Amino acid sequence: MDILDNANVVQQRDPQDALGVALHQCEYFDVTFDATFEPKQEVRSIVWSGMGGSALPAVVVDSWPELTIPFEIIRNYAIPPYVGPDTLFIASSYSGNTEETLEALTAAEKAGAQIAVIAAGGKLAERAKTAGHPLFHIPPGIQPRMATFYFVSAFLAIVRPLADTVHDVSELSHVGTWLEKQLEEFTQTIPTKDNYAKQIAGV
Repeated sequence: MDILDNANVVQQRDPQDALGVALHQCEYFDVTFDATFEPKQEVRSIVWSGMGGSALPAVVVDSWPELTIPFEIIRNYAIPPYVGPDTLFIASSYSGNTEETLEALTAAEKAGAQIAVIAAGGKLAERAKTAGHPLFHIPPGIQPRMATFYFVSAFLAIVRPLADTVHDVSELSHVGTWLEKQLEEFTQTIPTKDNYAKQIAGV
């Protein structure tokens, strides 16, 4: 028997159930958030601040949903000099404790930017609550890179009030449906000979 077809072995070597998390990725496109972003004035640029797995979703966003205004990803302490009241600044940190993001948030606040926060908790969530920034809370307990689609869904929820900033965001639910169908072919119960994902993993 191929080792990838042995459920007991897979369970032993995947104690954090990364496989199970991956199989639920399609559901992340249908999440809803309690927060809403209400622009104070016209937003003419968007800056996403994040590190590592909390910046990865911004790379996805940069290719879809085709923003119609300038969009920049920053992965350090400093913010672009153009950040001001017509900038939407998104502070993104899964843990909520990323030093660079917290510092960049302080700079964005001083610049008068319009701010939204995406986090699972930590200091960033506390900062959002204290300052009154809309907090788009994502569930804790998984690897940040596995929360990518949560971040993407949060981003689309943030920009939804911005007319003509993005193209039709309803496409997101269709992506989730498509991914669900694809995942049915990659589950652990599908044998390697019929499972392309396992075939790739075994190379």
